[in-house]
Amino acid sequence: MERLLQDLRVATRRLLKRPGFTLIAILSVGIGIGANTAIFSLVNAVMMRKAPLDRPGELVDLYKTLPGFTHGPLSFPDLRDLQDETTHVFADVAGFRLALAQTDVGGSPESLVGELVSGNYFSLLGIRAQRGRTLLPSDDVAPGAHPVVVLSHEYWQRRYAGDPRVVGQEIRLNARPYTVVGIASPAYRGGLRVISPAFYAPRMMTADLQPSSVNELEERRNQSVFVQARLKPGATMA
Repeated sequence: MERLLQDLRVATRRLLKRPGFTLIAILSVGIGIGANTAIFSLVNAVMMRKAPLDRPGELVDLYKTLPGFTHGPLSFPDLRDLQDETTHVFADVAGFRLALAQTDVGGSPESLVGELVSGNYFSLLGIRAQRGRTLLPSDDVAPGAHPVVVLSHEYWQRRYAGDPRVVGQEIRLNARPYTVVGIASPAYRGGLRVISPAFYAPRMMTADLQPSSVNELEERRNQSVFVQARLKPGATMA
């Protein structure tokens, strides 16, 4: 763990000094991520969307390096371990994965791409809601217990013509009602460059929105989570 922290300091210092430079810092560390030694990459993302974020110079993206693939996503257990084990390096660590859900608004069925996010996702990035609120840690506590959703600004305009009364109403995703708690800022269009999600839901709703034969919240081999972290204020890079 001490080696991990030292490597994080060095890698992040270099990253901040050279914005736009893709940095691969191989970290061979054992912090309980999988049965074997985990290998990570910290990069100035080539996949993550560039958006107006709060203090972007403090943000880093964490990837798993696999043979022939240097930008591999992680698992939800990996994310949990990073949140627990790097508190003196990062102020916070958050993550998201993509999901596909079916909805039916006004009798018109539609397939929607969304993001399943950790409860601290919006606060870590400094993303605020245009209406209502964003998702909170209290929305991300127990599996299946938090059917709430934030709609993207683009989807809200396209599907609801910007009707402010949508906040507080329900939208059905995969036949289950979800309460719309907010509308995302129009400046934020998701975490990946090539995909603009229609909705954001809590990570704990993964089994509902992305049904699987395994429990993705506990399965380390299911590596579909993109992870971002914010440097802790006052953390030294020496």
